[in-house]
Amino acid sequence: MEIFTNKWAATVASIWIQCSGTTYTFSLYSSVIKSTQGYNQSTLDTVAAFLDIGGDIGVLSGLLYSAVASKHSPPSGTQLGRPWIVHLAGAVQSFVGYFFTWAAVAGVIPRPPVPAMCLFIFLAAHAQTFFNTANVVCGIQNFPYHGGTIVGIMKVYFWLLFVAMVCGMGTGVATINNMSQMGQSLGYKTKEINSLVALLSIWNFLGRLGGGYLSDLLLHERRWGRPLLMAITQATMGIGHIIIASGFSGNLYFGSFLVGICFGSQWSLMPIITSEIFGVLHMATIFNTITVASPIGSYIFSVRIIGYIYDKEAIGEENNHCFGIHCFRLSFLIMAFVAFLGCAVALILFFRTKRFYQLVVLRRLDYSLR
Repeated sequence: MEIFTNKWAATVASIWIQCSGTTYTFSLYSSVIKSTQGYNQSTLDTVAAFLDIGGDIGVLSGLLYSAVASKHSPPSGTQLGRPWIVHLAGAVQSFVGYFFTWAAVAGVIPRPPVPAMCLFIFLAAHAQTFFNTANVVCGIQNFPYHGGTIVGIMKVYFWLLFVAMVCGMGTGVATINNMSQMGQSLGYKTKEINSLVALLSIWNFLGRLGGGYLSDLLLHERRWGRPLLMAITQATMGIGHIIIASGFSGNLYFGSFLVGICFGSQWSLMPIITSEIFGVLHMATIFNTITVASPIGSYIFSVRIIGYIYDKEAIGEENNHCFGIHCFRLSFLIMAFVAFLGCAVALILFFRTKRFYQLVVLRRLDYSLR
């Protein structure tokens, strides 16, 4: 039975679980939802916003994790409890949400109203927060001094981190959700669009892995706080948005590479920064509270900016489709500005926490390595 409690076995299991029910493949089937349900771009982006709301508002999963961890922990308090309960709750939601979404698209059930489709998508995505909470918190507590590689609300640190995440995660998710529509507008073939979506998922993964490793390296070797890397990646993401807005041949390949890498890095940097600044005792709840920034940003940039501008440009066009770089150029220039704003906020967080990292985080790290 020792293998089942081994931290490395838990890490491998977490990786497999993270591969299931991902919300980042939405662009692969969003066009089918749009055509079968008769949606315009704003309506589709509204559905996508509920995908992001469900996928990032994980307060319930955090509370459930804290409850089962506290209830089932041994008297010594050294174990995390039973994360399988959190995984089971997520698995049920994932099945229900994706099943009814498939049934609506396949015509098995009558065409549901938009709020019902939003609910189906919300449930499917909300399951991911339960998987994320159990996997991330277990990983960080299993590897407390290499949390970046494995992956206090009233304080100004919280709000700086929150605003930076609205800028970075919000613009990144908006790009991911609209990749299929951008490809169609620029005349990409279906095979090319599917390749773009698949590559974007790969860049996202590499960003999560590389961002955590690089932040560990900078912290251990250069003694630089992790918010500095967050600022660098958000500035790079802004460059990616500008490349997409430029419209030159192959721009989506280059732009999505930068956006995907930098977006993924936010998801490895944010949890470990949260644990370092606020501690791991209530990290599950604080972590999932900060992730609310992602759906807020997604709604603003996907629905109120990209969807609104796209539909305005598509007026008079057949089937509410817009063709040409003008459909998205202004939206991505706006998001580039927001990403640079997020870089500035992350830099402020870096300088404000510089002394904290020197006095607390680095001392704790030095002590652990003795």
